[in-house]
Amino acid sequence: MPINDDLAEEFINYRVDLLRAGEGVAVVAVSNLRQLEAALVDLIADNDPSSPGRTTYQLRRLNTLLTQTRRTIRSTYTTARRQVTKELIELADLEQRQVVRIINGVFDTRVASVALSPNDLKQLATESMTRGNPASEWWDDQSVRLRRRFEAEMRMGVTQGETVDQLVARVRGKATGRRVPIQLPSGESRVVREYVGGIMDASRREAVALVRTAVQTNANRVINETYKANGDLVYAVAALVTLDTRTSPTCIARSGGVWLIDTGEPTEDSGAQEPFPGEPPWHWNCRTVLVPVTKSWDQLIAEAGGEPTGVLGNIPPSKRASMDGFVPGRLNYEQWLKKQTTARQLDVLGPGRYRLWKQGKITLAQLTDQSGRPLTVAELRRRYDKP
Repeated sequence: MPINDDLAEEFINYRVDLLRAGEGVAVVAVSNLRQLEAALVDLIADNDPSSPGRTTYQLRRLNTLLTQTRRTIRSTYTTARRQVTKELIELADLEQRQVVRIINGVFDTRVASVALSPNDLKQLATESMTRGNPASEWWDDQSVRLRRRFEAEMRMGVTQGETVDQLVARVRGKATGRRVPIQLPSGESRVVREYVGGIMDASRREAVALVRTAVQTNANRVINETYKANGDLVYAVAALVTLDTRTSPTCIARSGGVWLIDTGEPTEDSGAQEPFPGEPPWHWNCRTVLVPVTKSWDQLIAEAGGEPTGVLGNIPPSKRASMDGFVPGRLNYEQWLKKQTTARQLDVLGPGRYRLWKQGKITLAQLTDQSGRPLTVAELRRRYDKP
């Protein structure tokens, strides 16, 4: 198999686990919001703006409630942002070394190297733009939106003379009868009741979308910077798009896109004839990843003056013969998964999803997301960051 196809398969393999790690980071953010949900419920009960009495008394209790919740909401979102940023910094460090490991592993020798310093990686993780704005601004915006939703619902409920239980239902909705895991700031896990239908539902969905997009932003920036640092070997990047019924029009249009590392111009055989649009994500919840396109053996030898000097001399003859410089074939997620061992399929999907998928009762496009079961950043590090 050509080198670039091998590289594409390995990057899909790692990307699947990276998406699962993104879900693990989302668990951290959602856990904060579930704890916030409980805190808001307690504040409603403690202040009870529904208590019978004069209108001025009710308004005073309502204003006290809103003042306290503003502080609680702001503090919770600040904590969530800090915890997610910490996870992103760890992922950036692992990401760079894993890119180098994949390339060197496929070549069976050391041809790629780490180039970004710990400070570079920290800056990428903390200062990278998510959908055109710093991630910190997105967190602030979500905090403000939740505060406004809460205030509007409480004012409406009090005006309509609702009870405490009815006000609480506006916040958390109704119990589903299920229990869901949350992760405490201490790192411990616990299980809480699940509620749906309240204003917290939208806030959790927004937080998950933000985390998924931030993880992809962080990963693809680190990936692309590492490719650039190894530009003597990698000459272009190709967009590997997850093609299914949920793929966005933007990603469909850029499927097969190939761009030169040094200029950002599309190659002649690129499926998208536009300048490099910047690293994915190209939209919320984007799953596209950039894979490297290495130079051909003939091109490397020509640039080296006709002799395989330095690390080129260490590349095995079998690998030299497979270095054709061509763009990897278009391999999508389902094609990749079907080629994996049963153990790997089970690991990715989990027993329940795996059974339904094998029985043909669901397609991969029908899964909640194609990341499978969540991985924590620590689990991802143990899996890939080996001496």
